[in-house]
Amino acid sequence: MKRAPWLYTLMQIALWSIHGVLISYAQRYLAGMGMRDSAIGLLLGGATAAGFVLQPLLAAVCDRSRLTVRLTLLTGGGLMLLCCAALLPAAKSLTLTAAFYAVACCMAQTVPSFVNALGMAAERKGMRLNFGISRGAGSIGFGLTAQLANVLLLRGGLRTVPLYSLCLAAILTATALCFPRTAEDAPEAETERASGLGRFLRGSPRFCLLLAGAFLLFFGHNTLASYLYRVAQWKGNADAQGTATMLAALLELPILFGFPLLLRKAGSGSWLRLSGIFFTLRLLLTLVLPGTAGFYLAQCMQMGGFALYTVSSVYYVNEIIPVQDAVKGQSFLGAAGTIGAVAANVLGGALLDASGVPLLLTVCTIVSAVGAAIVWCAVQTKKHAAC
Repeated sequence: MKRAPWLYTLMQIALWSIHGVLISYAQRYLAGMGMRDSAIGLLLGGATAAGFVLQPLLAAVCDRSRLTVRLTLLTGGGLMLLCCAALLPAAKSLTLTAAFYAVACCMAQTVPSFVNALGMAAERKGMRLNFGISRGAGSIGFGLTAQLANVLLLRGGLRTVPLYSLCLAAILTATALCFPRTAEDAPEAETERASGLGRFLRGSPRFCLLLAGAFLLFFGHNTLASYLYRVAQWKGNADAQGTATMLAALLELPILFGFPLLLRKAGSGSWLRLSGIFFTLRLLLTLVLPGTAGFYLAQCMQMGGFALYTVSSVYYVNEIIPVQDAVKGQSFLGAAGTIGAVAANVLGGALLDASGVPLLLTVCTIVSAVGAAIVWCAVQTKKHAAC
């Protein structure tokens, strides 16, 4: 039990560090291997679409069978590890490279929901975890990884991406293996049978509306994340990608570490509503502020957008979804972001090829604003409200 907090923190660090290199540098790596922007968008879109399908299906199995969240994490981490290792000898074949990279990205998109569910289950079991602190450590890992990967890419070339990802996937798999199994043992009072997928969705109309808003918010967010290198080029400094990513990640920390204090001021639903506004502001300011300095300033909105959403949404779902459907609730929330990433990669690459960065950012800002409005209407601000 005593090892659970630091294992969970290390798990979050490894998970989000993988995103800092495997996802953040996907466009740069695959373009360097000879793929066009539109083809990269389709590949990443297909990978995230598979993750979108897998999350609720695996969650339903976890809620209704002996398949545990921990075993799901082990499988996902193991697949990432194998695919990252396979990318090195596959470098001479663009087809094999695309296939292995797609599977690795699919697992990276699928795993976070189950990491969140494991953390909430451990807290319910009385393990002394602090989700905000662990997730904040993950953001530190993401930011440092993104910056270090940029330096290593300049010195060591494209092979940096699979090598770095391989090491991180090994850490993720090891922490899942060592995490206490008792974290997933449900108390006797919580043994009510889980709902089927259809029944769960029909009984949660406002939650479904929230998922729609989250999808739109993450369309804009993931488009910017996937094509940040092109945006940095448009701003006049392509090498600003690493610094901008690290800046955004580090500025998440006050929100992630201090979220328990924010909960004393207002419920998780209120903070979830506010996050949608900051998602949109980040895109708008990236569009209108000139130069590299403006580009950096716009990324400061990450602390009120993605950072605030990350913790408030997990706590909010944990409050409004019955315990027996907890894994499904977290997985559907993750799936909404994943399908937003699908649309971002497919449509974003096409928009970028057709009309360039300004139109891409304009469309994303409008879509994000609509998503923020939907989230505002869908969220119940009363704490522990019924779904």
